[in-house]
Amino acid sequence: MPDDEGVASARRPGLRAGRSGGAADDAGAVTVVAATVVGVICSVTVVVAGAAGILIERHHLTGATDAAALAAADAAAGVVPGTPCDEAERIAEADRARILTCAVTGTDAEIEATSTVGPFVIRASARAGQPPSLRRVRTGASKK
Repeated sequence: MPDDEGVASARRPGLRAGRSGGAADDAGAVTVVAATVVGVICSVTVVVAGAAGILIERHHLTGATDAAALAAADAAAGVVPGTPCDEAERIAEADRARILTCAVTGTDAEIEATSTVGPFVIRASARAGQPPSLRRVRTGASKK
């Protein structure tokens, strides 16, 4: 059968054009290995980024819970107006946290808060109060 230049070319049955067997048959394996490596790297990146997001939110929630406990303790001591648990809730909501429990004893406050990252629920707790030299005894309030 003549090709474009008029020269007859012979093909043996069962062989593909351009394939001679041997090492040339492995040429597509590099593409498969490279695609697998890229897929693994992408999967690891997604997992690490998700874990980093959870750790960042945990850090943010810890700060928000600390601030809410300080606000509740200040309100309990009469440093700021308002009720301790309402002040704690106001501060927590400003930081996208939700108060689970608020317990005030004298001028000490204990707060537990939660936040979510995707399907994960993160919890943090904090305690704050006046130093003994500044304590003024007030009646405790609690919210559960």
